[in-house]
Amino acid sequence: MNIVYIGSSGPLSTIPLQTLINSKFNISAVAIDSNKNDTIPNINKNSDSLASLAFYNNVPLIKLTKKVASNVAAIKKYQPDIILVSCYARKIPNEITQLAKTGCFNVHPSLLPKYRGPTPLFWQFKKGEENFGITLHRVTEKFDQGNIIAQQTIKMPDGISKAEASILLAKLASKIILKMLPLLQNGNFKEVMQDETIASYQSYFQKEDYAVSINWTAKRLYNFIAAHKRTMVTFPCEIDGKVYELIDVVSYQANAYKELNKDCITDNVISFKCADGYIQCVFKNA
Repeated sequence: MNIVYIGSSGPLSTIPLQTLINSKFNISAVAIDSNKNDTIPNINKNSDSLASLAFYNNVPLIKLTKKVASNVAAIKKYQPDIILVSCYARKIPNEITQLAKTGCFNVHPSLLPKYRGPTPLFWQFKKGEENFGITLHRVTEKFDQGNIIAQQTIKMPDGISKAEASILLAKLASKIILKMLPLLQNGNFKEVMQDETIASYQSYFQKEDYAVSINWTAKRLYNFIAAHKRTMVTFPCEIDGKVYELIDVVSYQANAYKELNKDCITDNVISFKCADGYIQCVFKNA
């Protein structure tokens, strides 16, 4: 079975590819977007890029361009039975998906049809979801709307970073892919249409989307900040009529063992009441 793998950088692309390389399945080629000014991709043994993985494992590399015809010719050369896509931002045109005898399938880091779109992890943390997941679905003309082939749920630990969450999801995706590939090869799989009544789509997040609220649960607020905290990012939160620029979390109590009569500030740490408990956060000094 010939597999062409399309993706980018980061664990959601690289971990499943490395798993496939280590398995019995044949990766005929890896396809990535061309850099704006490149002639040769940046190859580094310690890099998390697909280009580096392909190079060090002697897998042919295809550099995709905006010219569909040239991409079709490049992929067709490898006569793919299956095209696998993971963490690739651009739409895969029909001219390419139709090259795969069995089909073109995408790994999406949410429980579709919820959280369609390019940045599902951000929005799942933002909404305070406890059940994250991976969906393997058929690629169609509409983003993230193809029939579901396989799906599995995973719970995120409190305080996990976005990078750590991506690794957990990538490992889960790898297991799903290894399980489903023999079934796809033999045609022994079922496809389930997505339920449009529960579908949601979120686009790229903006700076203002980092804002948080005391009306959130303490756990939701804690996990959103913990997942996305980094240099130069602040989480504006209005507390008693004043906006604090939160930058980190210390702890939270979902069911507080004692009442907090008023917000407490010590140095640059503020403790305040949320929808169902209390949270301690570090805020940026003015």
